[in-house]
Amino acid sequence: MEIKVQVAPPPQFFSTWNSGKYALGLGSNDELTAYDWYKAWFAADAPGNPSGAESEELKSAADAAIKAGTSSEAGKLWGEVTRIVYDEALTCGHVAGDELIAWQSKRVDGVKAPSQPWEAHMVDYKNLRPKGE
Repeated sequence: MEIKVQVAPPPQFFSTWNSGKYALGLGSNDELTAYDWYKAWFAADAPGNPSGAESEELKSAADAAIKAGTSSEAGKLWGEVTRIVYDEALTCGHVAGDELIAWQSKRVDGVKAPSQPWEAHMVDYKNLRPKGE
């Protein structure tokens, strides 16, 4: 099996890793910023927000934080975004694990889903085979 490693920034990773483009995905998200979390799960167009729900208050706060860029004010503005996410109970629990694995069952054989999907070390990598081989 030939493996090509590609590094992707978090928004790209979260929006494409499970799109069917890659046979296997392994990643780490322990370095995510408030922007990454917002764009991955809470924005109306976030891949982790299939309902597309986003309050005007959250959108307004996130827009202000994004506009602030890397200024000294940005941290305070992202704190406000995080407070709104908390107050609106948009999540009851996110686990920021070290690893995540995904695979395409039409392209890879031998993968048994680990009991903890973020524990990629629980996969028996010696058992992986290209489909049909």
